[in-house]
Amino acid sequence: MGRTNSAVGAALLAAVCFGSAGAQDDPQLEELRKAEAKRIREREPLTRLEQELYTRPADLPRWAPSMRAEKIRARVVPIGFRDRVPPGPAAAIKGLREYIARNSGGALKLELEEHEAIRLDRDLAEVLSLPKSSTHEADLVGRILRDAAIDVSKVDAVVLLYAGTRTRNRGSVLWPHQASLRFGEKTVGYTLVPAEGDDASAIQAHEFLHLFGLGDKTGSSKHCILAFGYEPLEACGACRALLGWTPVGNVNPAKPSKVSVGELSEGGGVLRVEVSGDAEALLIELREGMLLVWHDLRGQLEFVAALDGKTSDRLSAHTMPGFRGKSRGADLVFLTDLFVDAEAKRACFRVSTREELTPLEKYNVSKTGRSLGR
Repeated sequence: MGRTNSAVGAALLAAVCFGSAGAQDDPQLEELRKAEAKRIREREPLTRLEQELYTRPADLPRWAPSMRAEKIRARVVPIGFRDRVPPGPAAAIKGLREYIARNSGGALKLELEEHEAIRLDRDLAEVLSLPKSSTHEADLVGRILRDAAIDVSKVDAVVLLYAGTRTRNRGSVLWPHQASLRFGEKTVGYTLVPAEGDDASAIQAHEFLHLFGLGDKTGSSKHCILAFGYEPLEACGACRALLGWTPVGNVNPAKPSKVSVGELSEGGGVLRVEVSGDAEALLIELREGMLLVWHDLRGQLEFVAALDGKTSDRLSAHTMPGFRGKSRGADLVFLTDLFVDAEAKRACFRVSTREELTPLEKYNVSKTGRSLGR
């Protein structure tokens, strides 16, 4: 995959300021970094009374996502092969029910039922040799659904749970994935997932989330099941926000605001910061003492940064990592003065479009000739 100009710019600044031998020998940079760490370390912590003056997502205008998921009717179809008996679907059904209940907070009504098993007249190895996203897959899945005699008018999705573990062949039809087939007037989404293996439950949950229209995330992040790999098993606050599974408070940074978010797992909700109207925004959550910032560009999510308030207390187009909107005319966004109260499980910070730059930020701008963006 080619690298974008913004990615190259970020890498260049990292090389100039943070990673190369030249940067390590730059006394000015070293002093600026020490001064920045000292500034953060010596800040006065916010009292509980001061924290109460910060606006929470629940007290902001609510944002209603267009991708909202409130109900899904799905069938789990066990798939066996000539040399493998169909799997028992009980564990998958229980796992998906618990996963949806935990991550949606009860916002999604899930009808998930077991369907009669199908045993293909082919060996597992033969099916593994079929290419993914091809007419072979369409023929195979179409035949399975026809043989299962599923009334597509009564389901929204089908989970094809096949005997065996995850294949290492990404091009195989049995590489775990989500797709759809059209039957008359209706398109039915389906997932092809393994029933066995240590990562089976995570794979099943990962692909199930794709049924709602969520894509895999870009950016280096371990904070969502739709990012790299299949762990952690939880969906991030940004995913939940797009699906309507958590309260989302909307704020326009053009009007400077003091805001706070609570721990996501305890109903703290998500803060949405406008970058360019409805098209682009930052989605912010607090997870285990880290302020996680996600970039939402028309439903495509990218990880931006994790801030702890101790070693990093601001995010802008001039920090490292930094953020700059991608839409034409997008506002600059500053998140500053971040304070995380671990005991209260709450993060407080300021949101605006204009702030005085720190000496380190000014240095970063001088080295790149422009603001550092993503």
